[in-house]
Amino acid sequence: MKSVAPLWKVVANAREPLVISHGDRRLCVRWVAGSADESWLVLSEERDWDFVSSLAALGLTEREAQVLRWISEGKSNPEIGIILGSSPNTVRKHVQHVLQKLGVETRAAAVRRVRDLRMSS
Repeated sequence: MKSVAPLWKVVANAREPLVISHGDRRLCVRWVAGSADESWLVLSEERDWDFVSSLAALGLTEREAQVLRWISEGKSNPEIGIILGSSPNTVRKHVQHVLQKLGVETRAAAVRRVRDLRMSS
């Protein structure tokens, strides 16, 4: 009989997120290492809507689109940094670029712009 590794070992050793799909929904599981004695298991529910590709039409890079996605989920720069494995300062710079490219001044205005785009597609 073949031995199967426990799910936590599979997730902990994975470099890519574990994605479980059901219909138009996906559950993404990401293991994020913090420090030597601290790490997080990040769960996110996603719907099928190619967020990154849709935002490329607005001139956003893949990473900027990812940052904007998490902004639309209400995440702060430090939280986004943990999720994406970046520093809060790097996230802050991505946010600045997103706002500039979308021609808006606030995170809320950027989210409204994305929701408008999503509704029109």
